[in-house]
Amino acid sequence: MAGFFDRLKAGLAKTREKLLKAIPWGGNPEEVLEELEMALLAADVGLEATEELLAEVRASGRKDLKEAVKEKLVQMLEPEERRATLRKLGFRPQTPKAVEPRAT
Repeated sequence: MAGFFDRLKAGLAKTREKLLKAIPWGGNPEEVLEELEMALLAADVGLEATEELLAEVRASGRKDLKEAVKEKLVQMLEPEERRATLRKLGFRPQTPKAVEPRAT
């Protein structure tokens, strides 16, 4: 039986393949970013995360949009950014509950 992380990994691989195939990376930069925006929103990445990604890619001024997007996505998922990114996607961290010592 596949575990949660196996299913998550498989789902992310499908999303990655859809994004790579759906985006005309060599086209007009603004059209590429519009296609990317639609693909990210369709993949349920979330509006705030999508807008942040696109804004930073546009601000980078890089001609290789695919590499700029890849670098920003990796940065967004780095450990120090992970919690903020997950919150943007709608996940909220659970507060650990204190464990009461047992009476002896």
